[in-house]
Amino acid sequence: MSAADYQHPSSSDLPEIAEVLNRSRHELPYERDLTLDEVNADLFDDEDFNSSGCWIGRVEGKAVAFGRAIVEQKRQELGLNDGFALVEVVPEYRGRGIEEELMKRILDFFRTTDLRLAQYQAATDRGWRNELALGFGFKEVRRFFRMELKALAPIRRLVPPRGVSIQSSSFKEADNKTIVEFAEAFNEYFADHFNFSPVSPSKWIRWRDVSQDIGRVMFAKLVDKPVGVLLAEESAEFNRRNNTSLGWIWILAVSKDHRHLGIGTYLLTEGVNWLINRGMRTVLLGVDAENRGALGIYTSAGFEVLSETVVYRLKLVGGNAPSREVNK
Repeated sequence: MSAADYQHPSSSDLPEIAEVLNRSRHELPYERDLTLDEVNADLFDDEDFNSSGCWIGRVEGKAVAFGRAIVEQKRQELGLNDGFALVEVVPEYRGRGIEEELMKRILDFFRTTDLRLAQYQAATDRGWRNELALGFGFKEVRRFFRMELKALAPIRRLVPPRGVSIQSSSFKEADNKTIVEFAEAFNEYFADHFNFSPVSPSKWIRWRDVSQDIGRVMFAKLVDKPVGVLLAEESAEFNRRNNTSLGWIWILAVSKDHRHLGIGTYLLTEGVNWLINRGMRTVLLGVDAENRGALGIYTSAGFEVLSETVVYRLKLVGGNAPSREVNK
């Protein structure tokens, strides 16, 4: 059995990285292949990218694994002092110590930057990803549900809450001003959610420019003030390849001062019906398993739990900087 070699990537390695990421995730339900532009937006074009914290694992010259230590500047500015581990290995090369070597390198990188906490997310509640985390001493701290709605016809449209109107536009065709407004609302409304930190408008703009899917951004506005946002997306590329009719509610958030007024339910109904009217027959979304308010809205609309994602954390020994606990 040949040993793996590990190298820091450059932009010329992008096709190999994309192939590893896509092949490693094929087993996950409803995961579509990322394009080169999308992978590049998340890596080499990302302001937080650091090639010293990334490795390609090769066996006999063939790329079979990819690992990345993700350190987000905005989280550091908030005093969170943590990093995220990403490890992907193509199926036939798992169980050879490659995933363990990548995780070890990632954690060592975190320690050299004086981080105090490592986070890792497994998109299933069991399997090699979970075993990898537990083997390194990570502890489960949270679960997220992926929820599914099957619908052949639009769900009942609601009367909007008093004074609330919907402003809707194509995500792909939205101008930078609209994206900035969306990003600012998103960052404000999610500020009190588990493990959240702001996402810069530039990241949203970059994703708008490279995404292959068909998205719709919606604002719930009270007079002219945004009080809720939604981002829905038709998974056009996944549907084309798999002969499916699948869409997502990616983002749904309401201003803290305007919750429990029916705005979230109204936005959800509008987003789901936009997808159904485009021919989607399955609508998916993700939600914090402990967010009882959101769970109530989704289950009332007919969504059911399809699968669970597990968030793990590991306290790192040897960091010198103080750490603030991340949204207990």
